[in-house]
Amino acid sequence: MARFNGKDIIGNVGRVTYRRGKKDGIISSRVKDVRQTDATKKSAKFFGGVSSFAKVVRSNMNAVGQQDTTLMTRLNKEMLAVLLQCYDKETQTFNFTNSYFSEFNIYSPLKSYLWPLPAVSLAENRLTVNIPEFSIAENIKFPASATHCQVHIQPVQYDLNGGHVKRMAKTKMMIKRSDELFAAQDLVWDVVPGTLCVVAVGLHYFKAEEDIHIMLNTPEFSPSAFLFAEFNNGRFSQKLTEVTKTEVAGRESIQKQVMWADCHRGFPIKKKA
Repeated sequence: MARFNGKDIIGNVGRVTYRRGKKDGIISSRVKDVRQTDATKKSAKFFGGVSSFAKVVRSNMNAVGQQDTTLMTRLNKEMLAVLLQCYDKETQTFNFTNSYFSEFNIYSPLKSYLWPLPAVSLAENRLTVNIPEFSIAENIKFPASATHCQVHIQPVQYDLNGGHVKRMAKTKMMIKRSDELFAAQDLVWDVVPGTLCVVAVGLHYFKAEEDIHIMLNTPEFSPSAFLFAEFNNGRFSQKLTEVTKTEVAGRESIQKQVMWADCHRGFPIKKKA
């Protein structure tokens, strides 16, 4: 439908579109309506869900390092390939096992600045990050002006079925460039069944001037990576919120604590027969 504004015709007439440009009127042929098939709609919905979840995963990495401009594309592609492996088209559900996410790691310069990388294991609902003893001079690469390196380790659990997330306590370890050895450490977190456990690691470099530590990381220089991603088998059955009631001066107060936050629409998991 077109309308006349007293000077120009604006809108559609048949398969012709009239619109106003900066100087003159513009006439163009109207693009035919594109009809999506059911298969196309399902594919678009699937990719939209994957892209939305990838965004959540990226946002939970913000605390450990600044992201480069290609991370979104890389992670979307990697995650789509992984989720397609465990997607049942007939039931439109997912059948996750603890091996599907073994290829979740993406390229990162982290290994160019920290080597060997920490070892991560997941067993009996316990996530363990093992950092061996190493020589600081030989195993950590420092920028010329850096005096300290702070290692950030952030584990996150994702309830893939229900679309919930829980960011666990982050560990930070400050390493002084002038020290000789870093002592071995084992970091352990309890995790729940039926969750995807992701561990991100980042290096934050500082220059010490008197009592001030000046951050040296930039968007172009921020060594960080997804170190580990694995599905912990089982069924998720955790309380999402916890309500506590307290009474002060005869008045009742109700507080609601979110234990697992909503983060995405979820991926329905196929129930075992």
